[in-house]
Amino acid sequence: PDTTGAGLTVSDSTISDNITGGSGGGVYSDLSKTHFVRSSITGNTAIGNGGAIAHPSAGITTSFENCILADNQGALGGMAKLNGGTLDIVNSTIANNRSTNLGGAVYNQLATITIRNSILWGNKATTDGHIAHFNGGSMTITDSIVQSGDDGNFVNAPFFSGNVVPTVSGFTAEDDPWFVGDEDYHIQPYSPAVDNASATYAPALDIDGESRPQDSADDIGADEYTP
Repeated sequence: PDTTGAGLTVSDSTISDNITGGSGGGVYSDLSKTHFVRSSITGNTAIGNGGAIAHPSAGITTSFENCILADNQGALGGMAKLNGGTLDIVNSTIANNRSTNLGGAVYNQLATITIRNSILWGNKATTDGHIAHFNGGSMTITDSIVQSGDDGNFVNAPFFSGNVVPTVSGFTAEDDPWFVGDEDYHIQPYSPAVDNASATYAPALDIDGESRPQDSADDIGADEYTP
């Protein structure tokens, strides 16, 4: 436990292909603050909850900046299971996570979640809530690509479920982000992510350490497309 409140910063790192019989396949965080920068948490499995990360209690803040959170699997929350606390995500790619129950990307129990300039794509739940299932808490999504059935409704079932409706604002698209593919989450030049991020939130560098923007504006997600 972090008894000082200073927290931990993890940068330019890869956490992948781990398996746990409990919760938090990649990370089990009980630190007061954990900040991930330009890092990938991919291919992790929790037989319990939170394929990539699990928060065990309130009072915990985790943030992701220019990160890829993909191909993780858990029972409740393919990417994350949150029991309170705060999750802040900016310019990150959350893709192809799997839940064997509820919450393909996130199972949110009483946590405050903010997602900005990010991609939510290809996440899948066996039961309901392909992107998120809520048992309390909140989620705010701004200037992001959100897979939502191509019907103009960004918060509908089966992508979101439970007792909370997310708040969505700014530039929002439900078009395919056009990843390179084969677990390569760089974007291609015709991706709707290109030039559509908000400069207000965008970090100076992308996940590869390349400067933002490369063209007329910043790109959504962890990768800044380089011509």
